[in-house]
Amino acid sequence: MKRIVPFVAVVVLCCVVSCNKHTELDFNAQLQKDIAAIDSYLTTNNINATKDPSGIRYLISSVGSGLRPTVDATISVKYTARFLPSLDIFDETPTTGVDLKLSDLIMGWKIALPLITKGSVFTLFIPSGLAYGNAGANGIVSANANVMYQIELLDDDARLVADVAAIDAFLRDSLHTNPDSIHTDPSGLRYVFTQKGTGPKAISTSTVIVKYTGKMLPSQKVFTSEYEQSSVSQLPLPSLIRGWQIGIPLIPEGSQVTFYFPSRLAFGSTGRPDDTIVIPPNTNIIFDINLISAN
Repeated sequence: MKRIVPFVAVVVLCCVVSCNKHTELDFNAQLQKDIAAIDSYLTTNNINATKDPSGIRYLISSVGSGLRPTVDATISVKYTARFLPSLDIFDETPTTGVDLKLSDLIMGWKIALPLITKGSVFTLFIPSGLAYGNAGANGIVSANANVMYQIELLDDDARLVADVAAIDAFLRDSLHTNPDSIHTDPSGLRYVFTQKGTGPKAISTSTVIVKYTGKMLPSQKVFTSEYEQSSVSQLPLPSLIRGWQIGIPLIPEGSQVTFYFPSRLAFGSTGRPDDTIVIPPNTNIIFDINLISAN
């Protein structure tokens, strides 16, 4: 089944446009109608859900021990989306889950997810105006459709702790790296210089010229390499994985460095299933990088 993720941002824009075209009374009238329909469904099915002032209802079946996500956070989730009251499925994630930027999602998620701790399993009952509104979505979601999301909010903080521990153990036990040579970043990134340059450092909007090799941890299997090529790569930092965006501005031009990225700074819970060499979900990554220019 196709995931709804690719058109969530478009739907949010459509909802904004449609809300601007209608009066506040129209929106509120539809909201009250939707809330009544959702509450009727919950009563009929003996579901004792928590009521949020926004009109969202939610039921937590398992409380996680992680942090609550902020509105601008990237979250890792598994979910199934259903229409109410039919319970027909219109969207679901792969079994490995997906990483989503919360600020890009429908209003119902932006309101509800910061109320829930990571690691929780829960169900959201969302009125249409906080979901896909009177515009619907891509011919799949009809206008003014109430929806239900069954969600597992994965504890990516726990994943980060485990990933960093695995990287530190690899550096210590497999490579026998001198602890004094290991640089650490609060993001979980670890890096070791082979040669430290003396040039300027990149900024977040820089386009850098590099040679690099990417390897999976702990096998050190190469999945991409341009290190031995006569040509170099010119890469805009904003388009790269998060680990590069964090790590490259830390090192001066002319450096040769090895980065060790926890999976959330690399390819996350989805991995790279479509590559010639598949990168599994939640794989820690090594990049050997020669930073030629940091303009």
